[in-house]
Amino acid sequence: MVTIDSVQQDVDIPEGLDQARLTRAQLNLNLYNNSMVPADVNLVISGGGNSINIGDRIAGKSSPSSPPQLTTLTVGSEDLYDFLNPPPSQITISGEAVMNPDYDIATITANDNFYGDFEIYSPFALALTDTISIDLDISDMTIDPDSRPNNFNDTFKYGAIDVEFDSHLPLGLSLTLYIGTVADSTLFIDPGTLVLGPYTLEPGITDNNGHVIESVISTIADSLDSAQLGIFDNDTLYFGQMINLLPTDSIGVQVLGDDYINIKTNARIQLQVGDNLWDNQ
Repeated sequence: MVTIDSVQQDVDIPEGLDQARLTRAQLNLNLYNNSMVPADVNLVISGGGNSINIGDRIAGKSSPSSPPQLTTLTVGSEDLYDFLNPPPSQITISGEAVMNPDYDIATITANDNFYGDFEIYSPFALALTDTISIDLDISDMTIDPDSRPNNFNDTFKYGAIDVEFDSHLPLGLSLTLYIGTVADSTLFIDPGTLVLGPYTLEPGITDNNGHVIESVISTIADSLDSAQLGIFDNDTLYFGQMINLLPTDSIGVQVLGDDYINIKTNARIQLQVGDNLWDNQ
């Protein structure tokens, strides 16, 4: 019996998805036997406090000059469901192997060995038990000082923003917009930031497989008073977005490559010109 040295591999988890449950993941363990005798392996895959046992016979290669014989062991989504809840940040593989388990007459050389690698494959299929927040990149816009009146707050009395969401996603989400004067992530907590939302978006209409077959359009109107409009009386503005993925049922959803979300906005302002109010957009 041969003890297999433990192998550790870090797992790169996308930001914000560390609490998601992957519902259709598959783990492939590729083992290469560079010997002409088979081996029975018993391996333990561990990570995040969970573990999975996997074992099988690894076939030997057909001749001394042949390349190492590949055997792939697979762990399906049903067994991985609990192991990947939540996804571990590191996976360790350890175990033992019995070479020539049938005690056949064979020759073993110093070059005989076996090795392996593994991969976890998953479509973007997941179940969410709680809301997951994802902040997107912050963009900026420069406003020409000559385009703004000196009496900004007296000129702009009222504003409104109409937002149309076209969601072709199989899960519900909410979106919050941030407009402020801070360039980094503190934009989201700065007391001077104008916060619009959160706006709730319904999921798209799905078929029996959970794939979106028709998008859903939601329209939101939000008003801005003269004090809120004052945020636009700055040379540079920064815009941030926070997306909250809303919880799903235990079956989860699958996001495909042609799923999307489109956002259209229309701003309306009311101008004070002399004694008259004018609407503009």
